[in-house]
Amino acid sequence: MKIDVDLSGIFEDEDGNILTTDFAKRIEDAIVARADSRVRKLVIEKFEKEISIQITGVVNDVLHEVMVDLLDKEFIPTGMYGDREKATTLRNQICKNVERMMVWKEPSSYSSDQSAYTKVVKEVVAAQLKEFAKEFNKTVDTQLVAECMKYAVNKISKTTGEK
Repeated sequence: MKIDVDLSGIFEDEDGNILTTDFAKRIEDAIVARADSRVRKLVIEKFEKEISIQITGVVNDVLHEVMVDLLDKEFIPTGMYGDREKATTLRNQICKNVERMMVWKEPSSYSSDQSAYTKVVKEVVAAQLKEFAKEFNKTVDTQLVAECMKYAVNKISKTTGEK
């Protein structure tokens, strides 16, 4: 791409005489060089941004397809000593490992002995018990105050002789 710019008016003095060609050429070269560097910089920035967007999109699309294929592709696992096991898929292996981790281990004095499943269940139960305790205490307090007020009113009315 070539852009032609007519800069002849810049190199004239007040009377319309053209300045020396050497001086005019240096000014013209400086203007063209500065404009060229700015245009190049803008083009590179826009190009890098667009390339980044396109690469991200393509990688996401390809990764999605590849991950689906990888999850369902069969492979033959080998043990530590090279023993071959029966064919399975990555999806099945993930399910087996999650299932193996979801085992309740009796709480001990060491929290490191508990499985992640045990810890999560204990946290959920503790949170629900805490909420239940709040509601229970609130209900008991309300009923206790009502019973106390009733008893006090009865006692005062017996003492004063009013019904």
